[in-house]
Amino acid sequence: METSISQPSITPKSPVSNQQRPPSTPNAQTTPVHKPPDKHATPPVVLSFEKRKEVAFFTSGRYLGGLRAEEFLSTFLPYQHPNARRLKPRKERLDLMRSVASQQSEAEMYKPFVQALENWPPRDPDRKIKLVFKDCHSVGDPNCGGLSVDISIGTSSTRRFWEDKCYIPFSEQESHVKIKFCDSFDPFCDRQMRQRNVHLQGENEQEYEAGMDDDQCVGDDLGNVDIPSPLPDCGPVPTEDEPEDGTEAEQKGSVRNRHHLFESMTSKGISCRGQIAYYAAALLTVQYRVFFFQLIISGQYAQLVRWDRSCAIVSERFSYVEEPEHIFDFYHRLARLDATSRGYDPSIAMASKDEADRARAEFKKFGPDGWHGRSELPHKLHRTIQ
Repeated sequence: METSISQPSITPKSPVSNQQRPPSTPNAQTTPVHKPPDKHATPPVVLSFEKRKEVAFFTSGRYLGGLRAEEFLSTFLPYQHPNARRLKPRKERLDLMRSVASQQSEAEMYKPFVQALENWPPRDPDRKIKLVFKDCHSVGDPNCGGLSVDISIGTSSTRRFWEDKCYIPFSEQESHVKIKFCDSFDPFCDRQMRQRNVHLQGENEQEYEAGMDDDQCVGDDLGNVDIPSPLPDCGPVPTEDEPEDGTEAEQKGSVRNRHHLFESMTSKGISCRGQIAYYAAALLTVQYRVFFFQLIISGQYAQLVRWDRSCAIVSERFSYVEEPEHIFDFYHRLARLDATSRGYDPSIAMASKDEADRARAEFKKFGPDGWHGRSELPHKLHRTIQ
């Protein structure tokens, strides 16, 4: 950048008198603390509804549901030993988790969720990793276009890569959580499960047409939570004569057909489904992962998701107000799994020091003007996954 240089004045300047001199600055009693700005922080990017809808429709038909929470956990996060120790959370933790649903806004739900899971699970001989839960909703990941997720979950072994930041980058996330204030944002609509539950309770059609709640155990402190009727509006049900190839639906801006009834077609459901798919794509793009696990909170309900590169397997939703133990059991099981069972690709090996040196030399040779030899690269290459 060119800078203009002012010409020196040829008029001699008179000396400044003592009266004109500014008073001297008094000595500070304490050393002022100067905190440099976090160069890694960036404002979070808010995805437009059109972008979320585009992703939701692009992934339509790739969501599989029907597993109960217990079946999901035993199938994808099994205990390695049949007699493995099951940890029961303290009452304080359970109450904190239940309190998430009674908050007055989505932003207020983050803190009790993180507090409930702080230092969970506790140390035990079978724990492979120590999980770290961090509220990252207000800071975007600059390496992922400013994308931010509500709760990021890292590990103590990778803390050195993000502890000086306001967030855990997608490249270092073990898992993450998406939280929505109202359960009307539920991205999925398991009609058969909800109908089955209603009939098991002996309710009749008139009751849930009138919008009666299926959860009679909710306390008064949840009065402000949006609790649905047993059969919420999940959008129009496709008729039998709709084309299976979705051509007519595509003309209307939707690729939904009768095989995709599991996907909610309300505007809120579409928006949330596109959002969680965006987060999954970001994580799988910047990590060598075969799959990973995600948790969705919608009002007082939760769902577990296993993402791989072909589809997402979603558990039936459960009330974490009634059964908060499922969430604690989920993270207890996750912390006891080895790297391969947590989704890391076993065919990928970290570069040795010699390989890293040769790679840097080749990069520098290929693009000497664009290669800056980032100082943290050798440490990143030597990172080991427990």
